[in-house]
Amino acid sequence: SNFDGIELTLFFEGPDNKQDFNVHLKTDACTRQFSSYRATFSLKKSSWRTVRLRWDKFIGFGACVELTPLDLSTLRRLGIVAIGKEMDVTLGLSSIRFFRDD
Repeated sequence: SNFDGIELTLFFEGPDNKQDFNVHLKTDACTRQFSSYRATFSLKKSSWRTVRLRWDKFIGFGACVELTPLDLSTLRRLGIVAIGKEMDVTLGLSSIRFFRDD
């Protein structure tokens, strides 16, 4: 990739003052429903935040990808998820873009 990672500007509102979220990337290597490359970030309640996730922070999770390096040339889907417990939250996304460390 010509880029070093992905940058998101987000807003979170929910019952907790801080919440963890994941970005899940799906590539052609993700042949199973729950397999993906995942990176975690935290947001504080009631404020906008810009998050940068470098490609090397994404870890393979699930069958077929745990030992397979992330191949961005086959990237086909990106998801932003709250995971680990049942919750009712609002997640706003203002922008999503690729970034370079220049």
